[in-house]
Amino acid sequence: MRKVLLILGIVMFAGLLNCFSQTSVFPDPMDARLAYAREEVLNEHFNEAVVRYARVLQTDENKTVCSEYAFALALSGCYDGAIMYLDKVMVSSKANVTTLFYISQVLKLMDYDNLADVFWTPYVSNPPQWLANDYVNLVGKYKRVVSINTDNMGKAMTRANNLITQNQYMQAVVLYEELIESYPKEYLPYIGASAMWESLGYKKMAADYLQRGIDVMGDEKSEIDPDGVYQNHLNALKADNSMEYKSFRKQKLKYLGRKPARNLVYLGMTYMNKTLIMNARYGFRTGNNTNVMLDLGYSKAKESKLVSSDLSFNAILQQIVVLGAGFTVQRSNGEFDNGAGLRAGVSIPLPIGMSSLDAMLSNYYMFKSKSMRYTLSIGYTCYF
Repeated sequence: MRKVLLILGIVMFAGLLNCFSQTSVFPDPMDARLAYAREEVLNEHFNEAVVRYARVLQTDENKTVCSEYAFALALSGCYDGAIMYLDKVMVSSKANVTTLFYISQVLKLMDYDNLADVFWTPYVSNPPQWLANDYVNLVGKYKRVVSINTDNMGKAMTRANNLITQNQYMQAVVLYEELIESYPKEYLPYIGASAMWESLGYKKMAADYLQRGIDVMGDEKSEIDPDGVYQNHLNALKADNSMEYKSFRKQKLKYLGRKPARNLVYLGMTYMNKTLIMNARYGFRTGNNTNVMLDLGYSKAKESKLVSSDLSFNAILQQIVVLGAGFTVQRSNGEFDNGAGLRAGVSIPLPIGMSSLDAMLSNYYMFKSKSMRYTLSIGYTCYF
């Protein structure tokens, strides 16, 4: 038993060293690479910024980095790549305020100020801190009138509709706007754009485009829409008149961001049967919100020595609450006992890095002694 404890102790100690190396005491290489990429943007070295962001994205594809990469691509003149990357962010999950900021700036760089203000305005929220003093000047200086469409209206409309079915909304937004600019007297691009904005949750925009489409029909309205389908839908949109942003995409990818830590080690104290026990734990993450943990406890009092081991399966709710079930084997005064039970607790993340403070309450029914044993443990966990 001592050899097993020694081996597990060495493993846990190595894990703790690994964890401490990732806290704020040591600089994070990922943060440094991202800082260099941002510096290139601020220095207006956009091609170099694109290269640096691409390197960061090899190991970190969270929303913020992807959105910043799209902004750098647009500043460098690669608009197709910029909006395609924004779509990649949209498909992953619902956009946040930071993502909407970068969407708006890419659209402004493409000279679509009216569309950009739909997604984000400085009157609603603040820009990212690193860019707050420079984004207006950068966008104004490098704005270009560009086109992503080379097809005729029929092919372009088909492509726009396909983009919507594939949830590539940003490309569809730009493509429909280009179609409206190229064919201002055709009603179909307005109708398509209205349907797209409605699917995004922007009812007022959908109503505006549908109204413009109906106006373009002119005297042919009765022939194009004899049953008044478009007009009835316009009335419904105006009655709703909601600008609520719902979602670009309901489903989420399996993971978009840094690879999560797979292991954890814990050191703490446990109180059981009026006895304080030194407690160590090793855990392995089996999923984004589940893990398996092995606990080892040791206490030596004058009259007895207690050694315990617990194996538990746990679920993590809201990244804080831990609920689980497990098995325990304990040896006290030379006698073995085993049991099964439930546990519940909290894991409070610390700002210094990948670590947390943990408190856990467990109750086990011991089969041999036919008794209930309650434990309360408090300690510190590192993730690596």
